Amino acid sequence: PDDFRAWGEVNARSEMCESSACAEEERCYLMDVRRRAAEADLVVVNHHLFFADLALRAKAEGARDVLPLPDVVVRACAKAGVGWKPALPAAESLRHAAESMFGAAGDGQGRFFLPLPSADPSFDRRSDELASAGEELCQVLSSCQGRRDGGGDSPSLPHGDAELLLRRARSFSEDFSELRSPDSRSTVAWGERRGHSIAFCRTPVEVSDILAGTLWRDKVPFLLTSATLSVSRNLSYFRERVGLGGVDAREIIVDNEFDFARKAMVYVPSGLPDPGEDGFPPAAARETAAILGLSGGGALILCTSYRTLSALEDALRGVLPFTLYVQGEAPRTHLLRAFREEEDAVLIGTGTFWEGIDVPGESLRCVIIDKLPFAPPADPVVAARIRAIRERGGDPFTEYQVPEAVLALRQGVGRLLRRGDDFGVVAILDHRVMSRAYGEVFRRNLPEMPWTREREAVGKFFRRFRRREPSGEKEERG
Repeated sequence: PDDFRAWGEVNARSEMCESSACAEEERCYLMDVRRRAAEADLVVVNHHLFFADLALRAKAEGARDVLPLPDVVVRACAKAGVGWKPALPAAESLRHAAESMFGAAGDGQGRFFLPLPSADPSFDRRSDELASAGEELCQVLSSCQGRRDGGGDSPSLPHGDAELLLRRARSFSEDFSELRSPDSRSTVAWGERRGHSIAFCRTPVEVSDILAGTLWRDKVPFLLTSATLSVSRNLSYFRERVGLGGVDAREIIVDNEFDFARKAMVYVPSGLPDPGEDGFPPAAARETAAILGLSGGGALILCTSYRTLSALEDALRGVLPFTLYVQGEAPRTHLLRAFREEEDAVLIGTGTFWEGIDVPGESLRCVIIDKLPFAPPADPVVAARIRAIRERGGDPFTEYQVPEAVLALRQGVGRLLRRGDDFGVVAILDHRVMSRAYGEVFRRNLPEMPWTREREAVGKFFRRFRRREPSGEKEERG
């Protein structure tokens, strides 16, 4: 929630929250969660927290862990007082330098490359000014520890507070120095604008060596489970990507438990323009409206770009006889709750809406996918990985882009059937899944079910299933 203004007041960064010096430790929610995690037999966390803890352990030997050490892994506030006064000018200089640099970076919303050192003199100048301001703040904070401000009656700067702020300032300086390092082979530096917030990042081009040297070297059993780990019923792509190529791991691939062959259908319309053509968004919007007329709503529309999402919203808003929810108009959890509660609503989303959504029942009986979910090749991280594969003589399309898109498509299709009595249609508005040679790879990786290019077949499907009485099957998916 980087653009949520209250976040800075409630988050508990380690450098700003020292439990040993906090009078509220006993009733602190965060500390209570950590205590309960340390005492628990089973701790469930998301991937972000798990790997943040892993990164912390790898970065600093002896650093305080976020999570307790596992036996088995299954993957699925200080206030300023008068003693701060000498540091305020330096902090203000840092703020101005940061605003200058972040304000000039990138163009519009989304991800962008950060210029390499010496490639952009203006960016280099702002970068040097920000680095210097960070170093100056560190020096001033270091000299402030234990200082008295003014006369003998002025209170001392609390040592714990000074230490926390100094640690934060040093962490910023170290991270920013690493971000601007000239290493462009193994990592890629990039930025992203989202609303009013902007972030600078440095990402490894490949994580396999990192995970092999940190995660898999521990003598801890790991159980990695997902519905979308394999490509063409083979786990080799996943193993290589996460550094398990040289690890003796047991594998099992389990068949899908839902009856896609009888209760689902894939529809690929004929006659739509190529997804890269200017005429595709309006044509996709017209086709989507026709499909929704047959399904009677109850649809999740998954887009691969905000461009198509906006075109669909503009074309469908006020035209459909169903409630239309669109990503961005409310928090994700609120949209999903409202969508579940209305049997005939329509939800349009992109990005995170492709996975982790569980809407059993007739509220979701149609999944419409605008095009095959290839990652945009202009994305900084994707571009860096494509370049690395080419440099070692490989074919990035078949080795990286197609497998990643296959896994993403399987995630999207997996939103359809969530329990035993579910039924529905997946509409893929991208003719390439039928017309291109690589389309066969996508078709082979989806559950076995009928495919059609005739819209009338979709109408017949929904008329057949929506006339039926509920069968009573309530097999929930975990």
